[in-house]
Amino acid sequence: MSEWQKVFDKNIRAYISLINEFLLKNEWQNVEVGSVLKKDTQKIKDAVSP
Repeated sequence: MSEWQKVFDKNIRAYISLINEFLLKNEWQNVEVGSVLKKDTQKIKDAVSP
């Protein structure tokens, strides 16, 4: 494991905390991934047909 990776792993909680604090201050909202993904019902076969 590289020295950079060791430092990163040791401080990951601090990084996540800083990111969360930034997002909250800028009024970002938590949403579930499924609620923002577009559902595409087209079949793959149809998508690759000329």
